[in-house]
Amino acid sequence: MANKRKGKLELDWVDKGDIILTKFDENGKTYPASYFQGQVSDEELMPRELELIESVGDPNAENMLVWGENLTALRSLEREFAGKIKLIYIDPPFNTGQDFEDYEDGLEHSIWLSMMENRLRLAKKLLADGGAIFVHIDDKNSAYLRLLLDEIFGPINFRNSIITKRIKKSIKEREKVKTINTGHDFILYLRFQKRGLRLIVFTRGEKLEGVESFEYERGGAKWGRMHLRDEKQLEKAIPILKKSYELIKEAIKNNEPTGWYADLEEETEEDADEGHTTSDNTA
Repeated sequence: MANKRKGKLELDWVDKGDIILTKFDENGKTYPASYFQGQVSDEELMPRELELIESVGDPNAENMLVWGENLTALRSLEREFAGKIKLIYIDPPFNTGQDFEDYEDGLEHSIWLSMMENRLRLAKKLLADGGAIFVHIDDKNSAYLRLLLDEIFGPINFRNSIITKRIKKSIKEREKVKTINTGHDFILYLRFQKRGLRLIVFTRGEKLEGVESFEYERGGAKWGRMHLRDEKQLEKAIPILKKSYELIKEAIKNNEPTGWYADLEEETEEDADEGHTTSDNTA
C-alpha cells in the first residue's frame, strides 16, 4: 500500500521552536536562556535601535561592527537590511564540550540546534536574492547543520561543502596523533535563490519585451514565459499582461486555445547538479 503521508524531510529535537538568548551569570560567564522556560521575556526579544558608540576611519563608510547579543543584533539589523545582504559568514560555537573562559562550548544538542535555528532563520531574512551564506563547522556537527540548513533554505540552495585543514599548534602535538584524526573542518556554502512564479502567457506569436519564447504544448510559438520573483518584476509584468489580455480576447473570437498558466519555478538540471556536490579541495 502506498504511503499517502505528505510532508518534508526535516530534523527534529526536544523543544524545537524554542528561542535561546545568551545571558551572563553572576560569574560573568554566558549561558543559554530559554523562552519556553520563562527565562526570556517578550521585551528582551524586541529589536533595538542601533546607537553609534565610536567611529573609526572614514565616517562616510557603510561598514558597521555591532556589539551585542547576536540574536538581538540580527533582529535589530532586520529593520534596515532585510533582503539586502549579499554575503554572510558564520563561525558558530562547534559545541565540542570544552569549557572556555567566557562560555561553555558543550550545550545539549537540542539547545545548540535551537540556537542555530533562531539565528539562521534571521540570517535568511537578511540575505538578498542570489546572496550567499557560508557556515563554518566541525565534523561532529556538520551532518546536523546540513539538515538544518536544508530545512531553512531548501536543499536546492546548497552549493558545496568546502573542506578546510585544521592547523595543529605545535609539532609535538602532531606527533601525539596515533589514531584516525579528523584534522579538518567544513564550510557549508549556500546561495539563496528565491523560488518565484513561472507564468506562461499567451502572445499569439508576437514578441513581447521581457517575455521569453516558449514552446508550450497547447500552441507552439503562440506562448511566452516570464519569471516573477519580486515586486519589481511584477510591476514590469503588468503592462505585458495587459497586452496579453488583448491578444487573448482576439484569440477567443477565433476559438484559439488561449489563457495564462502559472506554477512555482522548478529546479533545473544545472541547479540540481550544482546543489549536490562535495568538494575535495582543501584550503
